Amino acid sequence: QRLGRFRPAAHAIGLNMSVGGVCVTPLGQILVVDTLNHVINLYTEYGDLLQLVLAPSDDVGTIHALALGPEGHLAVTEFSVGGEHCIKIFRYQHCSCHGRATPASKRRSTVSPSVV
Repeated sequence: QRLGRFRPAAHAIGLNMSVGGVCVTPLGQILVVDTLNHVINLYTEYGDLLQLVLAPSDDVGTIHALALGPEGHLAVTEFSVGGEHCIKIFRYQHCSCHGRATPASKRRSTVSPSVV
């Protein structure tokens, strides 16, 4: 049984959007990867755009997928034409493990070709 459906709008007027990964937050809001504009947007369950969560200014490239961990970390997979694909971890919500870190703190993990 389908619970809902919406077509997400891009974060700015006049932009096209290409949906990549999707995940639901503990509050029922929906995080959507826009692979065309290299951003992650947050929407209500009805499809209303709430905010731009990550953008190229946050040191993200071509994002493909995302996952939200129970401690509030947002993990994103990033594709690079140069072959340096990676996983980046951002603090999406406040967590006890990073109490003093700034909200935009991140850790970059290079994906080993032997793992892929």
